[in-house]
Amino acid sequence: MVIVSSKLVADRMGTRLAEILHELGLQLSEKTRVVTAAEGFDFLGFRFKRSYSRKHRREVIHFFPPPEATSRARERVRTVLAHGQGRGESLAQMVEQVNYGLRGWANYYAHTHASRAFDKLQAYANRRLRRHLRRRRQKSGLGRYKEMPDRFLYEKLGLAYIRRGHVRYVTS
Repeated sequence: MVIVSSKLVADRMGTRLAEILHELGLQLSEKTRVVTAAEGFDFLGFRFKRSYSRKHRREVIHFFPPPEATSRARERVRTVLAHGQGRGESLAQMVEQVNYGLRGWANYYAHTHASRAFDKLQAYANRRLRRHLRRRRQKSGLGRYKEMPDRFLYEKLGLAYIRRGHVRYVTS
């Protein structure tokens, strides 16, 4: 990754970098591209993008989980709850597997600007667990919040709480 101030400098640097790599017997990857900071780019599992910060009252570089990482975390929650019962796993085992994925994802992205992603993933995990419990009890629908509030999911079932980037571990 090379960060420069303008497109002109990027073109010159790209040419010079290609020359240096050629001397070493290497070449630039086909994935190499020039983008503006406002467009953003993915690097090492993070999305980097320049946008306005209300806190600093100017544009700053934010980094957060890319949408693909969030969808993979959601997929993990979905598959654990969908396939767990078919394999004869108990609810506690399924919740522990969901927690393993949620905590790992949350710890990896804890130092990023990801509070919205944390909130959405937590809400998704809560919804899927409620839905699983409703189906397990052979009830239709997604379930009411009154029947199974978030507190019930966290304290009674032990679901990990990852909102706002804080991972709370429930000890039993």
